[in-house]
Formats: sequence, C-alpha cells, structure tokens
Amino acid sequence: PNPFNPYLTIEFSITEPQSNVSVGIYDLYGRKIKNILNEHMEIGNYSILWDGLNDNGNEVSSGVYIVKLKLNNKFINHKVTFLK
Repeated sequence: PNPFNPYLTIEFSITEPQSNVSVGIYDLYGRKIKNILNEHMEIGNYSILWDGLNDNGNEVSSGVYIVKLKLNNKFINHKVTFLK
C-alpha cells in the first residue's frame, strides 16, 4: 500500500535469465537512503521488504521516497509515502 507503515512490500518480475537487479530507496533530493538489493537473479516473481530504515539502521522521517528498481539496463521509479 501507499502510504505505508511499518513495511513496504516491493514486488517485481524478471523475464530474462541471469539479470542484474538492484533496488534502492532515495529521498526527493536523489540521495540514496537504503540499498535493499544488488545481485544476479533468475527468471521469476520476487517480493522484498523495506522496513523504513536507512543504511545506518535508523528509521527514516515521514515523507515521500523514491523506490528505484534497476533491471539490467532498465529503470523503474516509484514514489512511496512513509508515515510514522
């Protein structure tokens, strides 16, 4: 759901074998808040969670964030709202 609290479920599908996948959370200024995933993955449907924490383990402030999914050379951006 959007807005979310306490967890955001990020779902995506991979249609090409041995795909390079990365998922990151960014603030509206483009600064990376959290690196969630960065690995090679096989064809399939996937679901990962973001718990509202940054890379230092601290809870982020309420607000709008961008989820950036990179799949090989394709990018998908999605705005989400975190509420405390």
